[in-house]
Amino acid sequence: MLPSPLVKVKPHVRRDQVLQPTFHLIRFVLSFTAVRLLSILLLAPTYVAVKALTILPQIIGEGSLVLTQAGREELIRRTDSYRRKEEHQARQQLNGTFRFQQAQLVSARKHAIRHKAGWSPSIEDFEVCGARVNVVHETPQPGRSGGRGGRQTIVLLHGNPEWSYKWRDIIPILTQEGYEVFALDWLGHGLSDKPIDASTISFELHMNTLISLFEHFDIQSCCIVADGWGGCIATCTAPYLPTTRQPRIFLLDSFFPRRAPDSGLHCYLLHLLCFIATGILNGYLAEAATVRYLVPGTASSVVRGYSAPYVYGGIRTKASIIRFSHLAPLLPDVFLFKVRESAQWRTLEGLCGPDNFTNINAQALLADRDRGVKAFWKRCTERGWKVCVVSGERGPLLGSRDEAVAEHIDRGALVEVPRAVWMEEAGHYSCEEGPKTVAKHICRFLEVTRPRM
Repeated sequence: MLPSPLVKVKPHVRRDQVLQPTFHLIRFVLSFTAVRLLSILLLAPTYVAVKALTILPQIIGEGSLVLTQAGREELIRRTDSYRRKEEHQARQQLNGTFRFQQAQLVSARKHAIRHKAGWSPSIEDFEVCGARVNVVHETPQPGRSGGRGGRQTIVLLHGNPEWSYKWRDIIPILTQEGYEVFALDWLGHGLSDKPIDASTISFELHMNTLISLFEHFDIQSCCIVADGWGGCIATCTAPYLPTTRQPRIFLLDSFFPRRAPDSGLHCYLLHLLCFIATGILNGYLAEAATVRYLVPGTASSVVRGYSAPYVYGGIRTKASIIRFSHLAPLLPDVFLFKVRESAQWRTLEGLCGPDNFTNINAQALLADRDRGVKAFWKRCTERGWKVCVVSGERGPLLGSRDEAVAEHIDRGALVEVPRAVWMEEAGHYSCEEGPKTVAKHICRFLEVTRPRM
C-alpha cells in the first residue's frame, strides 16, 4: 500500500496552533497580581518617555511663562479655556447640535468589511452629529411572536474594541424566538463612520447615539442587552431615553463608570497596564491581541472578524478604541476634583499643552456623571426598570463583578439569573464562549419581565 500523502496544514490553522497556546500562557502569567504590578513598573518609564517627547517642544516654547505671575495666569487661562471648550463640545454632542466636518471622519467600506468578517447581516443607518451610524436590524422569523406578550424589541450594545459582529451567533437565536433585534455599532466602530481625532469623541456622543437610535426607529417596549462599555453607556443614558412600558436592561460583563475602588486591586492593575500599553503603542496595539488575550482559544477566522473594520483605514480609524481605553475614570476623586483644580496643576497643564490632557478631562466629566447615574439606579423602580446583572466567572478585566454593579441598583428592580446555570467557565467574552447560554438567559429574562398587557 502506498503511504498516504502528507496533509498540508492551512496557514490559519498553523497560526492558531502557535497563537492559542501562546495567549493561554500570557493569560496565565498575567493572572498574578505581582506580574501585573511588575509589568506596569517596567513599562512606566517608556510611557513617561513617550509622553515627554510629545510635550517637550511645548515646554521649551512656553517655559518662560512660568517665571512671572502674569505668565502663570496666562497658562491657567489657557487650561481653563480648553477645558470649557471640551465641556461645551460634550454638551453639544449630547444634545445633537455638534456637527463633524467630513474631513474629521472616515467612512466605513461596508461591503469589504462584511466580506472580510464573513458576516452579512441586514443593516440600516442613521445620522448623529453629521456622522453615519450603522445598525444591524433583523426581524423575527415568520410565525414567531417574541414570547407570550407579542413582538418585543431587543437592542444589543457592544463594548470595546468590538462591533456588532460580537452578536452574530446570538442574533439568529433571538429572531428565531420571535424578537426584533437592533445591534448598534458605536461611532468609531464596525460599519459606522470613524472620527479620526480622539478629542472629538466624547462619552456624551455615544449617549446621543443611543438616544437617536430609539428616536429614529421609534423603539418601544424594549430590552437593552449591553456588554462592557455598552452597558456603561446604557446605564448613563437611561434617564434620557424616551419613556417606554417597563424598560429592561440586561448587563453582561458590564459596569458603571468604573472607579478605582470598584474594580479591586487585581483588576485595577490590568486596566492601568492597558492604559499604559495603549499610551505607548497608540493605534499600533492590535485589537486582535486584545481579543486573543480575553479569549485565548479564539480561532483566527473570528479574530479576523473583530479586526475587519480597521484593516482598510489604518491606525487613524482606531481613535475610538484608544479613547475608550483612556476614558475609564481610574484616577481617584482627590485628583480629579481637587488636585486637578489647583492653580499649580492648571499651570502645569497649560505649560505642557492643555490638549495633551484631553483624556483626563474626559475622565473627570465621566466621574462627575457617575454620581448622578448611581443615584438614578438606586430609585429606578420609579421609572419601571427591571435589571439583570451577570458576568463570566473568569473575566480578567472585571472578575466576577456583578455584585459590585448590583449594589448600586434598586433591589426591587433586580432579576437574578441563578449562578448554578450561568457559565462558571466563561470570561469577559461570554458571547464567544457560550452564545447559546447567553441567548437562553436573555430570553428567560424577557419572559419573566415581559410587559403586562
